[in-house]
Amino acid sequence: MLVCKTSADGIHFNDYSVISSGYAYDSQNTLHWNPHLKKYFCYFRNFHHEDENPNSLFNEKEIRDIMVTESEDFI
Repeated sequence: MLVCKTSADGIHFNDYSVISSGYAYDSQNTLHWNPHLKKYFCYFRNFHHEDENPNSLFNEKEIRDIMVTESEDFI
């Protein structure tokens, strides 16, 4: 589960909201505000299985994905 946390002092954090759940989250997850599109974007990694894409050229059983979510209000 990927959770947004808030802190008034940068030391003590509280859960604010769940950003996403059900994916790998095993590498650097990034969240940023895009001032041109006026939206928040969150990037994270996941896997999918080769049988989900039978036309794949890879010989791997699991293939890495880059996932993105977007929000205008970060809620």
